[in-house]
Amino acid sequence: MDEEIGETHSAGNNNNDNNYNNNDINNIKKEKMNPIIKIIVNHYKNKPQKKSEKQIENEKYLFGKKVKFNRWILFPVALLSQFTVGSLYAWSIYNKPVDGAIYGDENKGMAPYTFYVTFFFFGSTCSILGPILDRIGPMRSMYIGSTLFAAGHFLTALGIYTKVIWLVYIGYGALGGAGMGICYIGPVSTLQKWFPDHRGLAAGLAVCGFGAGSIAFGSIPIKIIARVGLALNFVVLGSLFLGILYLVSFVFRTPPPNFQVDGKDSDQNKIIETSSSEDEFNCTGKNQLSTENKNEEITSPTTNEQISASSSSSSISPSIKNQEQEQIEQSTSQDSIANNKNKKEPKFSDYLLSDAITSSEYTIIYLMFFCNIIFGVVAIGRLSDMCQNMYGKSKVVGAMVVSVNGAFNLFGRLIFGFISDKIGRKKCYIAMLTIQCFSVGFLIKAMKDLNYEAFIALIWISTLCYGGSFGVIPAFLNDMFGSKNVGATHGLILSAWALAGVGGGITFSLIYNDLINNHGYGHHSAYPYLVNYYWIVGFICVGWVLVWFIRTTVPEVFLPPIKGQILRVKLLNHFLRISTSKGFELLSNQQLKQEWNDYLNSN
Repeated sequence: MDEEIGETHSAGNNNNDNNYNNNDINNIKKEKMNPIIKIIVNHYKNKPQKKSEKQIENEKYLFGKKVKFNRWILFPVALLSQFTVGSLYAWSIYNKPVDGAIYGDENKGMAPYTFYVTFFFFGSTCSILGPILDRIGPMRSMYIGSTLFAAGHFLTALGIYTKVIWLVYIGYGALGGAGMGICYIGPVSTLQKWFPDHRGLAAGLAVCGFGAGSIAFGSIPIKIIARVGLALNFVVLGSLFLGILYLVSFVFRTPPPNFQVDGKDSDQNKIIETSSSEDEFNCTGKNQLSTENKNEEITSPTTNEQISASSSSSSISPSIKNQEQEQIEQSTSQDSIANNKNKKEPKFSDYLLSDAITSSEYTIIYLMFFCNIIFGVVAIGRLSDMCQNMYGKSKVVGAMVVSVNGAFNLFGRLIFGFISDKIGRKKCYIAMLTIQCFSVGFLIKAMKDLNYEAFIALIWISTLCYGGSFGVIPAFLNDMFGSKNVGATHGLILSAWALAGVGGGITFSLIYNDLINNHGYGHHSAYPYLVNYYWIVGFICVGWVLVWFIRTTVPEVFLPPIKGQILRVKLLNHFLRISTSKGFELLSNQQLKQEWNDYLNSN
């Protein structure tokens, strides 16, 4: 998970006054916290990796002190590591061979559950273990994830050899899924730390390799199986993956203390220099500001609804401790900002974690993300089967379709991640969900008509949007809740991946198997698939509605409601406001901006 850039716990760089200020705020907030939220905050609280001065110095180089480390080398290394664990998306090519090897019946329907079990442990690991992995650093995290991932392949081989399906579930599903999750979150988190100036591009490149895994591993295993058999295929691939991941793991590292790019911190706030003696910054991590000034800039206390002007203070002397505590408590009251004569304009980077994860924005983004990805999680695990069952294609053709689908998964992550830097994250999600609504809707028609060409084209387009969701979400959360919270918010939101895998996948399988086993439909019938796609497209439409309610600007979020306000939502370039006092209003951007300025200037 992401640590707060510029607040590294290396020896000798802690500031007592700032530490007192931050701890005091957090303690007061915790007293008022919901117990469940308190547990979450305690788990995800910002405890970055501790580094000694020697480690910081060593991390400036690769291969001893022969090659100087450059942050741009992380892009190809992250791509390669994600490429290996992205082989998960090729699992559908194993469904029939695994069922055939264990049960003697390729249509038994038990192997597809492996894909959904894997997604559960994948998402759960990202969500739960993220803070722990952040504290031990990305390098050691990658070594742990690599080992689990390879061990999962070896146990899967044993399960196939002994014809025990639960060993496959534990091996590829539990161990492999946990290893994938660790190897996935490490590069994503690391690139977000190193590239605050290219958030969308960093997020897209970090995860596009994961989508690309099925390009190669949708076809390569078919050839390996033909030579050495299904069980040994997992031994060969497990060994290959272990070697690749171990080779690249040593490159991963977090930025040095007070890391900045072009004079801006990790939230793209301009750093104001206060001393001419400060060191010049460069992207290899030389300090520009002291830890005191850095903390002063980015750790001002706030809630998600109120920001107190007094929160910008950088230190607290013991003689005014009680007075500061009273000011902090007042900042959590409903009307503290309204009564403050010198209002400080709030920033999303001011969010406390407890306020971020309990905000309406985070709830809507979570649900919207779930609706956006449920199609991909469910459909990709069945893609090869659908090609073979409905359209009578061979396993080789099924593998080819899976490989090309991986390319669309890759490009979706990369393209939408890049575009989001230009047009904004919310507009990207509106575009992706709109495309998905139409593509999955028309996909149902193509399946009814058994139109193979339309089927694969629409599947690939839908997967493009599925991949795009993962390419945009890290940067979206970074924009909305600040870099110090992106690790926790990103980790928690990946639990939606786990829920989609288990809930969506098992629901799909239960409906499919019931129609096959109890209602007389054959494996070559499209109807068992069609029934499932009806509820899937319903979820996508819900996501499309939700995305419009995400407020993405400071005035939208922090402007207090007018008297009797029921709703305020942005529709294209206007704001629809409904209230009992003024009825229906359609405000322009300029009108809302004027209200915001009046609010800031009011007594």
